Amino acid sequence: MPEENNLLKKFIRTLILLIEARSLVKDEFFQNKLNNKIVDLGVDILNFQLGEDRNNFSQRQLITEKSLTKIAELTESLKEMEYLNLIKNRPLLLKTEYGLLDIKFFILKTIKNVYFLKEEKSEHAKRAVVDKKNAGFKNEFKKNYELTDTKKKILDFIKSYPNTRTKDIIYELNMISGRTIKRNLIDLLKSGFLSKRVDNKAVYYYASE
Repeated sequence: MPEENNLLKKFIRTLILLIEARSLVKDEFFQNKLNNKIVDLGVDILNFQLGEDRNNFSQRQLITEKSLTKIAELTESLKEMEYLNLIKNRPLLLKTEYGLLDIKFFILKTIKNVYFLKEEKSEHAKRAVVDKKNAGFKNEFKKNYELTDTKKKILDFIKSYPNTRTKDIIYELNMISGRTIKRNLIDLLKSGFLSKRVDNKAVYYYASE
């Protein structure tokens, strides 16, 4: 179920309790005060749910701070009215305060998830830039890197037969010593011409992009 639907359900349940609590207040001044705070919280909850830019972290943070402030003010008003004996239904007040607390925790959890998502996207973007720079450096290095005849033969063979093993290369290029082939394989790996994968302790080579 989408997060906003959960938030809306939590708010509606709490709103019913708030309206019931307001109906117990006979003093017109405090009744209007409570009513205004309920409306203000409702507006902030809708703004939190229907914000124009859901991916704008600064905007979401501002709406979150306003919503949390309204929840705190509403909770304080309920405690004040209980203290003044304007609302005498203690179980109802406890349910209402619990509902407000539930909304508060839900909002905090949501903004926390948005923050981590933002950080993850930022880190991903940074890695993409670094990878792009590294790829450009490797490509430039490969352009200026002069391959020896031995390296060309090894590379050509691996391009023709991807995922080949060292022993296959040594067998195919039997005019070159195994030690020389192994040394050149290491050089080709370091210079970015080749990549390797290890499967069951066996090493397979293939040409890099």
